[in-house]
Amino acid sequence: MMRSFMMVAHEERDGNKVNKTWVKQVRDTAYDVEDCLQDFAVRVKKPSRWHILRTLLDRRRVAKQMKELRAKVEDVSQRSLRYRLTNGSGSKAATAADQSSVIAAAMFGVDDARRAAKQDNKRVDLVKLISEEGDNPKVITVWGTSGDVGQASIIREAYEHPDVRSKFPVRAWVRVMHPFSPKSFVLSLVNQFHATDGVEDLLETENTDHQNLAPEFNGYVTKERCLIVLNDLSTIEEWDQIEKCFRNIKKGSRIVVMTGQVEVASLCAGQESQVSELKQLSADQTLYAFYVKGFQSGEDVKKPGPCSDGPTASTNDHTVVSGEIIEDRCKDTDELHKVVKKSISRIRTRAGGLEESQLIGREKEIAYLNNLISNRDNQQVQVISVYGMGGLGKTTLVDNVYQRQKLGDRFEKCVFVTIMRPFKLVELLRSLAARLHEASSRKEELIERSASTKKTMATMGVEDLIVESGRLLGGKSCLIILDDLSSITEWDQISPVFRQMEKTSRIVVTTREEDIAKHCSGQHGKIHKLQVLEQEEARQLFSEKWRPFYISDKMRFLRVLDLEGTNGLVAHHLDHIGKLLHLRYLSLRGCDDIVLLPDSLGNLRQLQTLDIRDTDIIALPKTITKLQKLQYIHAAKKSERVQDDSESSTTRFFEFLGLCPRLCASCCVPSLLAMGLSRRGACTLACCIAFPATMQDLRYIRSSVMVPRGLRKLRDLHTLKDVHVGRGNVVLQDIERLTGLRKLGLTGINKKNGPAFCSALSRLSRLESLSVRSSAGKPGMCGCLDMMSSPPANLQSLKLYGNLGTLPKWIKELQYLVKLKLVGNRLSDYDSGLKFLGSLPKLDILVLSDQSFEGDTLHFQSPQTENAFGNLRVLRIAYKPILGSSEFRMKSVKFDVGVMRKLELLQLELWKIRNEVDISGLEVLPSINEVQFRAVFYVDWKWIEKARASNKPVDITKEIKQEQRRKESEYKNKLREQLDKNPNRPVLTSY
Repeated sequence: MMRSFMMVAHEERDGNKVNKTWVKQVRDTAYDVEDCLQDFAVRVKKPSRWHILRTLLDRRRVAKQMKELRAKVEDVSQRSLRYRLTNGSGSKAATAADQSSVIAAAMFGVDDARRAAKQDNKRVDLVKLISEEGDNPKVITVWGTSGDVGQASIIREAYEHPDVRSKFPVRAWVRVMHPFSPKSFVLSLVNQFHATDGVEDLLETENTDHQNLAPEFNGYVTKERCLIVLNDLSTIEEWDQIEKCFRNIKKGSRIVVMTGQVEVASLCAGQESQVSELKQLSADQTLYAFYVKGFQSGEDVKKPGPCSDGPTASTNDHTVVSGEIIEDRCKDTDELHKVVKKSISRIRTRAGGLEESQLIGREKEIAYLNNLISNRDNQQVQVISVYGMGGLGKTTLVDNVYQRQKLGDRFEKCVFVTIMRPFKLVELLRSLAARLHEASSRKEELIERSASTKKTMATMGVEDLIVESGRLLGGKSCLIILDDLSSITEWDQISPVFRQMEKTSRIVVTTREEDIAKHCSGQHGKIHKLQVLEQEEARQLFSEKWRPFYISDKMRFLRVLDLEGTNGLVAHHLDHIGKLLHLRYLSLRGCDDIVLLPDSLGNLRQLQTLDIRDTDIIALPKTITKLQKLQYIHAAKKSERVQDDSESSTTRFFEFLGLCPRLCASCCVPSLLAMGLSRRGACTLACCIAFPATMQDLRYIRSSVMVPRGLRKLRDLHTLKDVHVGRGNVVLQDIERLTGLRKLGLTGINKKNGPAFCSALSRLSRLESLSVRSSAGKPGMCGCLDMMSSPPANLQSLKLYGNLGTLPKWIKELQYLVKLKLVGNRLSDYDSGLKFLGSLPKLDILVLSDQSFEGDTLHFQSPQTENAFGNLRVLRIAYKPILGSSEFRMKSVKFDVGVMRKLELLQLELWKIRNEVDISGLEVLPSINEVQFRAVFYVDWKWIEKARASNKPVDITKEIKQEQRRKESEYKNKLREQLDKNPNRPVLTSY
């Protein structure tokens, strides 16, 4: 039903903002329901009878969530009916005035208050709220679900109640006029205050000079306990202006606000306010009261109230009277200490927040800007421009300086304005004027500016806004921040506003361009270029401020976790990964400090992809066999080398014995390994991984990982790369059952497991990509691959690493093979081998690397038939000495006329060559477009030793590089001569 409703809402695309908000609430509720159902399915789906007890707690928790969601769904539905948001399926919304409470119920706690009144009969009495004992002035706001219907009668009843009249000798009931007139507002209050003194005083107001309104008003609110009712307050901006009149109001006074806007009701009562149901007048109209927490029980939430008429210092949240620390006008000494302590703690909290938000690596810039801003020697308005490329943190820097300046008393007004895009001068001026209004702190100024506010800022044009902003800035020391200025034109339009500022004022501008910064600052200003963090400062930033979270409680429904290339990620950061029950994708690729995966990985029953390439993990945990939805396993480090020599088992065993003392000690003191392991992890690494890895010679070339038994359970696997199968045939027998595999990479193939490998491969009919690497040692895979009865018919990519002697004949049967890679195969007869390769009908990419052929020549002869290498487009020849040897046998590579007619790209990579390899025939390749070339020549160590022994100062590294460049340049020139003769004029680039 929810899905159908969302489809209808999407089709109608109602422009009504209230309807959009309600639709969003429905959508969020639908998402919550979906998450809960999925959580239920993940946690308690088909448990075995042995695990029923373990799932009881999960069932209870999920049942509680579902109960809460049911109540939430009912609330959303009832809101629709109560406020007539829809008139049937697919209908348009009603008017916004009838729907204002939709947002309220969800955002401001009205739903909770309604539920508390319904279930626990929790309601409040307005008379008790007003009459509650307590010295601090309090604000009570009243809001109704159907506007202001019935508000006045309920509040009037409390207003005239005998208990209220006796406790508040000075009372006033004022309707807030629209547009708001501060002067009329204060005059109405003073008139009603006079009326409480008698007829004579009321008549005297006819002769009252309006210039004396402020003193008269202060005389009442600071000396008498007042009850003031404000009717029809509509905006928070009106409240901000009114609230300033009551900063010095006597303790124990009450202000009751009636409003039709729930957001205004909540904000007027304060950030620490709570909401309770006041009275239900009808099915459509319920009144709610917003008041400070602890009010109803008689516990005052201590708010720094005025105890004197001294000057005030403003913080972000409250106004703290400086005189209250030395004056003793509070009724109780303990209360005075509480108020002072609360006030000081707020200031300390603010200062502590600034200290906590200290910008790492920007201490010098902060100090420099603070000194420029605070300097009083320059007796004229100064513009300070901060410029630099995007992303350096200019906004954060100036905001930090701005917040520090607000704590001090250097400036009368501090304003931070961000220039929005696209730039509109009227919007910027309106924002500036509004913030300057907010920064105004004196009620006298509030009254004085009544004439200028007859035309509201919303209707003011550019000229009026300039006049208004100039009036507010005139003669005052101000700090103005203009963030993200993008052109000189923008500054020229803005700058006239600041001409009337007091000369000690400062303007800070942030921009990306130096010329804009210079133009803004002019001759008398300062400019500062924000540079990129130095290496040491950047390292300090990450070491001090970067707190790795990796696995957080808020990530419970996380589906994708990609930590590729994360520096500093170690094993213990993954200890709680088993809590991410909904995780489907996990990548630790390139996190080379990770050596072990936790057993809790087995809890990730929804996991589909595990990528641990280029890590130091050499064994997967046993619990991985529980992940029956796993489709992709990418493991091990990429290596193009073949280990031609191998130590004996006896040698490797004694080598392990030499490691035993350290491994055993690490079980007691894991920090000895410096791998971020727990004690259990250190023991697992030492006992279950290090020994088999050493015995199988996986210590240095980590081109595969060991896997546990039971892989056959992972029937959804599409990709398994790269796995070591040198520990018998058990793993190969498991792989044989994975008939859905498309990509497979295996290492450790030898004569012992060769038959099992061929048997397994014959069963994998869907296989499209295969990589096979032999065990270390010269025997390699000789004769191991010849027993294949029926190779995978759909195989498209084949990579063979290790000694073969001859190519398996079944390769000819691969009709769809497009990529073939041969590394260190030592094929004995290169003539027949190349003819064999040339007969593959669809071969598109061929890689010959590291002694793929014995001998010193690669000769691609003219084809006997037209199909030899007929579709080959890319050929890569990469030769290096065999690992553990300095021998380089390749002497020549030759192409005959008519060979490789479709070859477009030739890649040549030659390492540690003593002499140039003779490459010929490039001019006869008819389709060649590019040749990528790289040659690294053998270093003559005898020459280096002689140079070191001589007394002449020689920069050996520099000499070697120069010699390398000289030889490679000569080599390229010879190749270029051949390519110039080719009609295609192919390019020669560095590989």
